[in-house]
Amino acid sequence: MNTTGDIITDLDFYIKGVDTNELIQACTQATPDKEQTNLLQRINEVVKNMQFERVLSRSGWHRPGGAVTREGERITNNLRIWAERESAGEVSSLLEKYSDRGWFATRLLGTTHYLVATTGNSSVDFIQIEVEELQEVLARPLFDPDWYPDSLEEFVEPFDFPELEPEPVAAPRYLFRRAIPIAQTLEELRVEGIDSRRMRRFLRDWNKSTAAMNSSFWNHWVIRFIPYTDRYGDKKFNLKPLTTYRDLVPDVDGALIQRGAGLANLIRDIDRQAGYPMAWYFFMLTTPGIKHEIAWSVMEDHSAGFDYLPKRDIEVIKSWCDDPYSL
Repeated sequence: MNTTGDIITDLDFYIKGVDTNELIQACTQATPDKEQTNLLQRINEVVKNMQFERVLSRSGWHRPGGAVTREGERITNNLRIWAERESAGEVSSLLEKYSDRGWFATRLLGTTHYLVATTGNSSVDFIQIEVEELQEVLARPLFDPDWYPDSLEEFVEPFDFPELEPEPVAAPRYLFRRAIPIAQTLEELRVEGIDSRRMRRFLRDWNKSTAAMNSSFWNHWVIRFIPYTDRYGDKKFNLKPLTTYRDLVPDVDGALIQRGAGLANLIRDIDRQAGYPMAWYFFMLTTPGIKHEIAWSVMEDHSAGFDYLPKRDIEVIKSWCDDPYSL
């Protein structure tokens, strides 16, 4: 594992022939801007044999930050580590020493930028770099006389606590997260017996469908690696496709009732909005708002003689109906 600023990376991935420390430095030195122009420029100067571009920015998440005084002086960059050290495992000890100081806890508001570069013609032939953009803001008073945490975990991340206006306490900054050679990584996971079967099937469906004939996979999807610890204490992770198209909220109920032309028009509309064929199918696999009945209805239409999809796409849908899955 590599320490990169405030966090420890969950996966030890890299780009062959590229010094990861140079990537970390490029992200640290880049100035955040709306289009990540400076970030991309610095990264592409480090990775000279390929060209990265941003395909998705995923915001709306946060993690605990540090602590500051009322005057804004820094107490710690990492509240969790500081609390564990100062309390020796006893939250009561922490309160006895510092509850009268009037300090504030901060929070890191985050956006993950997904940058990709192609390395070949296959759907998995691309490298994905994840860079976090972090903005530290005031979150809450560090202590409150009317609130007593039961544990250090509750002290660091309380469930019910009066929060402050998220006033910035530091400038936005970039933090390198990881670089993932997708093809190599998926193969290593398979060899190591880590379950990524659904993700591999998702990619096979893409390759078999007309979507692969129209555009590169990474133009429309990135892969999110979600770490977790299993019941045996082993570090593992789930793989989740993330669409780079974020504005689609289709209403399929009416079309499912109409069937035939109504369903065909719905499918065409989703594909037109997303910019590639079979988009509706891949959204169905990954989006809770799109019901799986749409695939069954397409197959029933096909059996009844409504021939509005190419043969190769019908074969993908039929395979799904024989053995449904989702991610």
